[in-house]
Amino acid sequence: MSLGICMKAFNATYKKNKVDFFFEFVPQIILIMVLFGYMDLLIIVKWCTDWTGVEHTAPSVITSMIEMALNFGSPSPGYTPILGNAQQGISIFFLVVALICVPLMLFPKPFYLNKMN
Repeated sequence: MSLGICMKAFNATYKKNKVDFFFEFVPQIILIMVLFGYMDLLIIVKWCTDWTGVEHTAPSVITSMIEMALNFGSPSPGYTPILGNAQQGISIFFLVVALICVPLMLFPKPFYLNKMN
């Protein structure tokens, strides 16, 4: 997915289309890195953590991603955050960045094209 988004950047640069570059490529690459990059970070940290003897408390990456959207990163009672106390702040930050990227992908280009015609 990242490769396809980067190819879009190369096409926009080649065609000298700044609107496509700044309002398609930039928000899309930020969005994919915030969501999938954060999930990859959680997976790596979980794999590198020694859960010997406390396997039943090992957190779920899927649960962490769902709570990021539904509970603003706040862990459920009895849930051990993968990144510790910093996880809620990181989740909120990434969620806000993702929410900012969506309107940047949807609205500026149609307004620009409408203005040009």
